[in-house]
Amino acid sequence: RANQATNIPAIYPNGFLPLIEPKVSDKSLTAGFRGVAGSWFWDVSTQYGDNEFEFNVTNSLNVSLGPNLPPNQTEFYAGTLGLDQLTLNVDLTRELEIGLAGPLNLALGLEARQEGYQIQAGEPNSYIDGGFPNQFGGRAAPGAQVFPGFRPSNEVDASRDSYAAYLDLEGDLADRFRLGLAVRFEDYDDFGSTCDYKLTARFQPVDQFVVRAAVSTGFRAPSLGQAFFSTVSTNFLAVGTQLVPFEVGTFPVASPVGRALGATALRPEESEHLSAGVVWNPTAAFELAADYYAIDISDRIVLSGNFTGPSVAPILALFNATGARFFTNAIDTETRGYDLRASYSMNLGSGTLGLSLGYNDTENKVVRVAPTPPQLAGLQEVLFDAIERRRVECGQPKDNLRLSADWNPGQAFVQLRGSRYGEYCLVDRQVVPQSFAEEWVADLEVGYRFAQFTVAIGAQNLTDAFPDRNLLPNSNAGIFTYPSSSPFGMNGRFVYGRIGFDF
Repeated sequence: RANQATNIPAIYPNGFLPLIEPKVSDKSLTAGFRGVAGSWFWDVSTQYGDNEFEFNVTNSLNVSLGPNLPPNQTEFYAGTLGLDQLTLNVDLTRELEIGLAGPLNLALGLEARQEGYQIQAGEPNSYIDGGFPNQFGGRAAPGAQVFPGFRPSNEVDASRDSYAAYLDLEGDLADRFRLGLAVRFEDYDDFGSTCDYKLTARFQPVDQFVVRAAVSTGFRAPSLGQAFFSTVSTNFLAVGTQLVPFEVGTFPVASPVGRALGATALRPEESEHLSAGVVWNPTAAFELAADYYAIDISDRIVLSGNFTGPSVAPILALFNATGARFFTNAIDTETRGYDLRASYSMNLGSGTLGLSLGYNDTENKVVRVAPTPPQLAGLQEVLFDAIERRRVECGQPKDNLRLSADWNPGQAFVQLRGSRYGEYCLVDRQVVPQSFAEEWVADLEVGYRFAQFTVAIGAQNLTDAFPDRNLLPNSNAGIFTYPSSSPFGMNGRFVYGRIGFDF
């Protein structure tokens, strides 16, 4: 707003809305060879991928530079995140006759992977404290508003290597009964090794009906981003009945401020998975499937809550932050859910009409929360706070319904999609509890296929649906109109035309 300490009225007399306008570049290259040697099929491949995410902050300012140092700068290069990965795979497969009802499929292989992660600093004016006071004579917030740039102290160039081997066996133990077993061993040079398995079963008592089930374990090493990411950004947090902006720093667990706040080294996540389902296919035109799944994750990595207040202020002042958070193995979770899917096709006019329905219901529960470090006495409910709990348990719709119809009368085609998003809760900036009602969203595309061209027009969110508005106390006096966690966004209808060329 115009009269806030984070504004300079000489630049923005009516206040301003800062924007993050990223530039993303992504490239990848894959090459390989495959062939046959005796009874073995072999495949050797390598892949390299690289992604860069450049932060550009516009319609902003750095209050501490004042209105003339440099003259009215409102755009900043705030730095770049980079991620690259190089993998090498060797895979062998063959069939074995060992007296089962059918041949035993054998697959085995090796993988080597190298990952890299980088943070590049932004231009100095995006993060420095220029020393100019704010419009009320107090100390001005340093850095570009909404996203102060990465500092040289944030710069990272980290990498790690991992090596893996797997064995996969699958075959018909008896007529209509198939069993599979897979085992994978993996070793990380920073998080040690793991051995995980997957057991699958498939029973088909009659041609039209299949029963299937699987049980497995999982392992996920902390990503390099979770281990090394650091920055300072503006977060609006509820203080009493008001939303107050804080310059919240996200710090690596191994950093001096992370250690001072009691952060500990990240551990890998481990999980157990169970699923079971049926498929019924009474005719060639109709199929019905149902699946149930249960997933338990131990030592799940999440962002902590925002640590603010007098008890941590002396530590954070050294880093130009008024709040801090870090990644932590804070919780264990349970996920239970089921999927229902149906499809039907029929002749209609001069074409074929395909109808499909999908329904999902999922419930996530937090079943354990780690104790808050002793260095943060008095902030026991912050390590995994109410915001992060809502993000896990109700931040996304508990159920979703998908309907679709595809009609192809010759070279023309019509595609209609309908999505019903179930109820979900407000995650960020909650002053008073708030949930959002279910909502229907429809997409439509109509087109025509020529010999080498496809021409189409369409609309996403055809009916121009919007989520419910935030209640006034949760909206910062109307600034945050809609929930940022809306599953279908907050931009209304999107109309487009497209042309495709086949060659």
